[in-house]
Amino acid sequence: MSKILVTGDQGFIGKHLVEELEERGHEVVGLDIVNNEDVRDATQVAQSMVGCDYCFHLAGMLGTHELVDNAVKGAEINILGTINVLDACVLNNTKLIEISKPNVWNNTYSITKEASEKFTEMYRVEHGLKATVAKWFNVYGSGQPLFEEIGYRKAVPTWIVDGLNGRDIEIYGNGNQTMDLIHTTDTVEATISLMDNFDKCEGETFEIGSEEIETNKVAEMIIEMTGGKSEITHVPMRPGEVADTKLKADLTKIKEYTSWTPRVSLEDGMKESVNWYNKKYVETNEK
Repeated sequence: MSKILVTGDQGFIGKHLVEELEERGHEVVGLDIVNNEDVRDATQVAQSMVGCDYCFHLAGMLGTHELVDNAVKGAEINILGTINVLDACVLNNTKLIEISKPNVWNNTYSITKEASEKFTEMYRVEHGLKATVAKWFNVYGSGQPLFEEIGYRKAVPTWIVDGLNGRDIEIYGNGNQTMDLIHTTDTVEATISLMDNFDKCEGETFEIGSEEIETNKVAEMIIEMTGGKSEITHVPMRPGEVADTKLKADLTKIKEYTSWTPRVSLEDGMKESVNWYNKKYVETNEK
């Protein structure tokens, strides 16, 4: 079994990843701003990395339009923080699974993630870093926090809670743009499969998604599952995004290099998510 550092281990996906790694018998070390640990602190990152065989680098400042006017802090955390992780990996001979995303938009988050990918490749070539990149598409599932908790808006939890409350579901643009929705369970299993097949996957970039679907259809599914009282409203595209974007992960490479394939259907995953938010909503209102 391996000793593994997970940066951003207290985040939505980080918690699921840590739980699965520990269930498989690995020793997991976490580094997260929630615990006053900061990837911008090079010394702290280096100390956390000591003795680790692998690092999953999830930590970052997320957001779409929320970061358009916060480019400096976004770059400090997402770029300089990643460089600290890269330096620590080289120093400790730790293998890296760098988490990125499909960088199709021109906003702070996409720009910084693309830069992080390029720095990762530079460290591979110039410093002998062993690394692979996982590009997560639209991850959803139970426990994904709302805007009030994290300061940026994720579509699925926002729409589910709005649907449960009978509020209109707000979509940016005409809703013809597509998402590639993948459940957290599949996301975690796919990401761990890159570690399990690291010698084969090293130096490669893998897209991780499950099912492409139009945004309007996602909202319609959620409305049906939450009681059918909501209506869809369309508002202008938010800054930093492009209308009519089509997001679809190419799973050819990850299926070829690993044995992973998505297992959770969109219908099953969405039902589980709706049930979780419904339970939380009822419990919240009973208190």
